[in-house]
Amino acid sequence: MPARTHVEDAQKLIDIALTSSRARKYEESRTLIRLALHFLLEDRLDQETEDSFANLCVWDSLSPTPKRLQGWSDDFNKSLDDLNDNEQSVDYINAMKRFFDHDLVSVAERESCYNEVTDLIDRLVGQEEESGTDSSNKILSTSEVAKMFGVTSQTVLTWCKTGRMPGAYQTPGGTWKIPGKALSRIERLLSASSELDGYIPDQKAVNEAVSKRRGDWRK
Repeated sequence: MPARTHVEDAQKLIDIALTSSRARKYEESRTLIRLALHFLLEDRLDQETEDSFANLCVWDSLSPTPKRLQGWSDDFNKSLDDLNDNEQSVDYINAMKRFFDHDLVSVAERESCYNEVTDLIDRLVGQEEESGTDSSNKILSTSEVAKMFGVTSQTVLTWCKTGRMPGAYQTPGGTWKIPGKALSRIERLLSASSELDGYIPDQKAVNEAVSKRRGDWRK
């Protein structure tokens, strides 16, 4: 749980952001929102996640009009109240995703921003749920999945593009990301494929059977 002073500071920053938005100083509001969330997430950000947070394209796409920011601000403060009541709550992390519910993100950028924010939240919540012992909470790269199943990265790309990996998605940069929960389906497919291979005779036996059948046709 973030330090209580961080929670209080985050609330103050959001209040200031709301005031700035009334003055139509959107750039200042975006900066304050980002800083408030950073205060809350600081304990959870390793260097890689810190970089991902800093580079989210959502920061440049926020357009916090007063009315919409007021709705998100109320929602955000409710999640902090929940955090004060329950130290295990991660609802304040999901407050980032609720930018989209309150239309704080420009329509043109909404889909790509949503994917990036969702990816980051999955990683943060996965850490909270000790995803190191449960791969279903992880977000994996194609190379990681390829290594797990002993196939090439190109094979995993094909699985993604043909819909064999439920929940797999592309980042704005075109990189495929795969939720750990998609792996169970691939495991079943590979297992079924191995079982099927066991029923198929080797190629020599197939060739001999075809030759024999051709010979029978000529008689």
